[in-house]
Amino acid sequence: REVKRCLKNIALTTVRNVMDLKRNMDNTYKNEPNYQIKKAKLMRLSEKLKNISLLITKSEELIDNQQSVFFRVAMDVQMRNVVSDVKLQLNDSYHNLLEIHRQIVHYLNLIDYQNRIFEKIRKLKYLKDQFLLEENTTIRQVVSQRHPLWMEPQTNYRIKLSIDYLRTSDEAFQAVRKLAAQQKNYVSEVWVADQGNGKYKNPVLYADYSDPDACRVGDDFYMTSSSFNCLPGLQILHSKDLVNWSIIGAAVPYALPPIETPERPEHGNRVWAPAIRHHNGEFYIFWGDPDQGAFMVKAKDPKGPWTEPVLVKPGKGIIDTCPLWDEDGKVYMVHAYAGSRAELKSVITICELNAEATKAITPSRIVFDGHEAHQTCEGPKFYKRNGYYYIFHPAGGVPTGWQVVLRSKNVYGPYEWKTVLAQGDSPVNGPHQGAWVDTPTGEDWFLHFQDVGAYGRLVHLQPMKWVNDWPVIGIDKDGDGCGEPVMTYKKPNVGKTYPICTPQESDEFDGYTLSPQWQWHANVNEKWAYYAGDQSMVRLYSYPVVKEYKNLFDVANLLLQKAPAPNFTATMKLTFKPVEKYKGERTGLVVMGMDYAGLILENTDKGLVLSQVSCLKADKGTPEEVNGTVDLTDNTIYLKVKFTSDGKKISKSEGGHDLLVMCDFSYSLDGKKYQSLGKPFQAREGKWIGVKVGTFCTRPAITTNDGGWSDVDWFRITKK
Repeated sequence: REVKRCLKNIALTTVRNVMDLKRNMDNTYKNEPNYQIKKAKLMRLSEKLKNISLLITKSEELIDNQQSVFFRVAMDVQMRNVVSDVKLQLNDSYHNLLEIHRQIVHYLNLIDYQNRIFEKIRKLKYLKDQFLLEENTTIRQVVSQRHPLWMEPQTNYRIKLSIDYLRTSDEAFQAVRKLAAQQKNYVSEVWVADQGNGKYKNPVLYADYSDPDACRVGDDFYMTSSSFNCLPGLQILHSKDLVNWSIIGAAVPYALPPIETPERPEHGNRVWAPAIRHHNGEFYIFWGDPDQGAFMVKAKDPKGPWTEPVLVKPGKGIIDTCPLWDEDGKVYMVHAYAGSRAELKSVITICELNAEATKAITPSRIVFDGHEAHQTCEGPKFYKRNGYYYIFHPAGGVPTGWQVVLRSKNVYGPYEWKTVLAQGDSPVNGPHQGAWVDTPTGEDWFLHFQDVGAYGRLVHLQPMKWVNDWPVIGIDKDGDGCGEPVMTYKKPNVGKTYPICTPQESDEFDGYTLSPQWQWHANVNEKWAYYAGDQSMVRLYSYPVVKEYKNLFDVANLLLQKAPAPNFTATMKLTFKPVEKYKGERTGLVVMGMDYAGLILENTDKGLVLSQVSCLKADKGTPEEVNGTVDLTDNTIYLKVKFTSDGKKISKSEGGHDLLVMCDFSYSLDGKKYQSLGKPFQAREGKWIGVKVGTFCTRPAITTNDGGWSDVDWFRITKK
């Protein structure tokens, strides 16, 4: 009984001391007029803080180490509750002390800062007394225009961590390392558009950001693109200069409605050709779902959170939506139709929305028919300039088309048209579908894609100018008003120079959420992964495949990212821990498209087996083919795939523009010496998306109460 009473007294005394310390600290700083006395009192409070911290440490050592035998022997239910409560109170007090210590340091820094300000004021008064201040300077005028010295803004001081703490605390060291990584811009090893000499090269994004759209808000540019069946959907990219981009989030992070759909990918469906706009302090993204209609989400911050999707206009085949807020307060939406659902295509239509842009209030009216001159016109973007309504849209097909602009003085037309960008003599096939943006300095630029086959639709940046109220995009060599793409050009003038950065690729899995470069192949299931940032890994739990499973094309829990360059290597380290009670769990490295290949680990009757597999026409249900196997005794392994493209084209592809991309697989048991396995694989794009690379963990379509997992230590994109 006496021990329990002492423990309770220790906890109660500690809590009271911490509360008194906090109160005395605040009173001292706010009420003590003398700065020297104030600083001395805060220093004494800092010493008292150390003593309280020592009391907490000694009490915890007494319970856990010095008298551990006693507490184990005497640990009845009541004693256990007392010890638990005491530990909880001591732990809370310790964390409160950390915050108080931070505040004391902050107050001391403020005192030093204010002392320096007063010293400046004393010097200024001295100069005034010597008749120098008012006679030879304009200090009084400057001060009166800005603010008095005693209102000078205070600087933010960093919290100082002791060297001893960093040396002895692995947690502190890891936290600092992660913070440093977060503050540093990611720069790719394999593709950087910024040439560092005031110029850039195209593509500015050598990755499948299909159907890009962008807007500028102040000095910041934001971009999004089609994400189809991949989640998080509608990835948001940010740039300061239109050349250097990074991923900052996603507008649809978890699921697309209807969420009740089966856990299998809806390849090529869902999010088509979005438009991102900023209006009245809010960001809006509209997109078309070819099977449901036009959707919208909005947010005050592009990093999120975004609202849940709202079905603005239901209808089969409605795609490629874009809003326009007119000067009279009316809101319009332009869109196209997917012939596969609507049984009509090559037309552009407009409807009016309510003031909240949440619902169509008129039927859509066809304002342009492109069947004769601009077949497959789609992907419209809506703008207004100098009294003209402009609709920018592509035509002529994805890999072979061109960019058209319509204009009219009336929102519903009639519209006149002009072709403003085409391939010409450039190597950029099908330069179309994208976004017109201007810079803070008044320059105009156009972002568009180029379909190259396996690597998907790459993003290019073209200069743009206005001639007689028509845009001219790229370089107009013959003066006919239709430009052709540039491959290198001077960077946009945005008034400043910004550091080089690229979209994130490699991942050490040091975070507690999914890094922004990754996407699953369907609506996200919270049971697929555990993001163990404290252990610097992600754990993928084996998840049952669907009963109709034929190959990985049927699997939703594929964790994949876009291919980022024409030539690169993807390497990952994983530890596979399947269960023993059944066989067939699998994990590995996969290159995913309508054809796919990979290095697959599987627990079999013979133990762990590593196989290099390929699956041609996976979208047609073809089974995998095994090209080589290795029996494993260690469940930790390094897997590698090398992507190679030398510019050769596949002649049988549409227009003959698709790049030939080859993949070679290898593995290592020590991370140093790699052995080739299987045979080379020719990469192929997915359904409306480029080839993707990543990992997975599955088990057979059986009912069981648990399964194994794969711990992925890191995933790296490198030159070699």
